[in-house]
Order: sequence, then structure tokens, then C-alpha cells
Amino acid sequence: MSSHLRLPCLTHVLCVLLGVFVLLHLPEGAVFAQKSSLYKKPPSGPKRDRTSVGGFESSQWWLGVRVGTNLSKGSPTERYSIYQSTRLDAPEDLFDKKYNAFTRTGLEFGLNITYNFMGGWSAVMQPGFIRSRYEYLNQYAWLSETNENERIFLDYTHTHTLDAIEVPLMVRYDFLSGAFVPYLQAGGYVSWVTRADQRVDVSGRDLAAGGTALFTNFTNLADVRNLYNNRNLGFIFGGGFHFTYGNARITLEGNYRLGMSNLINPANRYTNQQLNGIGDTPDDVRLRSWAFNLGIAFPLKYWITDGYKSVNPKK
Repeated sequence: MSSHLRLPCLTHVLCVLLGVFVLLHLPEGAVFAQKSSLYKKPPSGPKRDRTSVGGFESSQWWLGVRVGTNLSKGSPTERYSIYQSTRLDAPEDLFDKKYNAFTRTGLEFGLNITYNFMGGWSAVMQPGFIRSRYEYLNQYAWLSETNENERIFLDYTHTHTLDAIEVPLMVRYDFLSGAFVPYLQAGGYVSWVTRADQRVDVSGRDLAAGGTALFTNFTNLADVRNLYNNRNLGFIFGGGFHFTYGNARITLEGNYRLGMSNLINPANRYTNQQLNGIGDTPDDVRLRSWAFNLGIAFPLKYWITDGYKSVNPKK
């Protein structure tokens, strides 16, 4: 019975010694290699293309500021005058105002909000303040019927200044991708007149009083706001280019505004007695202007894990 019990114990000891011997004679690192194979890192999927269409990287918002200048002119659609000629053969345009084209500069500034929604296509809104100035001339002459040397010539230069809050909304297309990008844009605008004044410069020559010298003076009409409609609509067309510096976008553009609304309120056309007293009343007129702006904008969507680089939708 006792010899039967010792045999299994001896067998166990021999198995343990054999196992230790095998472990001691395995090649160096074999155990660790087997262990590391059990924790093998799963293969990574394909790297995501950040310029692919769809999701976060398919669009971009830009927010910036702009400042610029403009040149405007009035385009009359219906003529009006205080005076009427008593001559039956007088030309119809005898008392028509003469509008100067793009001779008075204005200013403008505001925001530039751009949503790049697909490739090179963007929606652009540019709310801001705009000051426009346009002018026209009235010319009158008096001739003596008894003495041809007695004559008076008068020139009236009327300069209108309009302040307005304007909101243009346009669609823009970028033609290239990269640091230097040209683009075209078109859309419409709505503006609300907040202030209007008119300056009248008078010059002439009075030969009836025996002199020949020129004379000049001016009358500043501080407020003619009631002559103008509150709201005006029009189209806007333009283009330019933007240059990328870091994450900033520097923009230089030119736009042409084609006003479609009558600036003048017909109900108040003859209500300004000071204007009527110098022989002036406003025509029905639409505004045309060229504008040139310089701006800077910054993106609102970045890759945080890539050094805060801006998202650039694929063209």
C-alpha cells in the first residue's frame, strides 16, 4: 500500500523538474513574444480625408470686418421742376437737371459674414453703414429785352448726402483654391435711410449791375430726410480676390449697386419751402454706385488636433 502511494509523488516531481528544464532552455524572448502576440494592436482603419464632402469638413463660416469708399450718381426716371417756360417753342428739357456721374465720394463699413457651403460656392451677407453722395446742376439765365448787355447767369450745384443701414445678400463663387483666390458674386440688397441732407452751392455772373466778376455762396440745408423714402431695394454685382495669411483671409473687392427703388417720396416732393424758394424740387431718381472695400475675416471652424488649422471644404 505504501509503495503504491510513493509512485505518484515521484512522478509529479519528475514532471515539475522536466518543465523547469524546458523553460530554462527556451530561446531568449520566446515567452514574451508569445505574450505580446496575445495583445496585438488591432489594425487601424483608413485615414479620413478631411477635404471629403460631408459632415464637419464640408462647410466653413467666416466672420470679418470691411471698410471702403464709393462713388455714386443719381439716375432720374421722371423729371420735375418748379418753373415752366412761357415760350411755346421752348425745348422740353429746358429746366432739366444735369446729373454728374460718380463725382462725389462716400464711405462704408460693416461686417462680412460668409458661409462656404459647398466647394467654391458661398453665401455672403454684408450688413453695414453706407454714406452715398450724388449731385446735379440747375442753370438759369436772365436776359434783358431792352439791353443785351444786362444779363445774369446762375449755376446751382445740389449735393445730396444719404446715410443708410444696408444689408446685401449675395452668392459668391471662388474660381481657384489656394492662397490667392479670385471670385465673382451677385445678389440683392435692402437699405433703410437714416439721415439725409443737401448742400446748395451757387455761383454766377451778374452783368446787369455793371460788374463782370464771378460770385459764389452756398446754402446748407441740414435736413431733407422727409423727401426720401424709408426703404430702398436694388441689385449688387461684383468681384475681387482674397488672400490667405495663416488662418486670416484678406479681401479686396469692388461692387456695383443698381438701385431699383425711387429714392424720393412723391407725397413730400414740394414740401421743402427752402428748396422751392431757390427753384429746386427733386426728380424721381434711382441710385447707382461703385464701391471698393478692403476687409479681413477669420474662420469659425478649426481642426483642434491639427494645430488649429481652418477647415477648407474641397473645391
